[in-house]
Amino acid sequence: GAIIFGAFAIIALLHRPLERRLVLSAPISSRPKQQFYLELSLIVLAGLIAVAFNRAFYDFPISSGISLVFGCMVAGFFAGLDAALAREREIILSAVQLNQNLQKVDNIRLLMKNGEIIKNTLPRTRAARFGLRKIQEQKD
Repeated sequence: GAIIFGAFAIIALLHRPLERRLVLSAPISSRPKQQFYLELSLIVLAGLIAVAFNRAFYDFPISSGISLVFGCMVAGFFAGLDAALAREREIILSAVQLNQNLQKVDNIRLLMKNGEIIKNTLPRTRAARFGLRKIQEQKD
């Protein structure tokens, strides 16, 4: 547990500077998507750091490392989705506070509009395509 904690501690130190540089400097319409990819990338990077450390010092098998990285990918997906939705909410609330029309804020596209995150990240399986098609048909 200490190795994984150490890997995430390193990522925690990098989070704020990278967020300022990559997310907050981006156009307002792409900030939620940038936030999602930042969170996902950092958590996967923490998993890779832990795997590299375990492999180098304890000669852990690769299969164990793959399962750790896969778990980090799953956790990173949900953490990224949560952070992206929080970023989107922040943008909407600031627009409401400033009494702006959201259409004027760089034509912001809502993150969950048409299942954008899900379409871009889920594998193109028959079930996923069927589910997205069914959701789109319900909207029309």
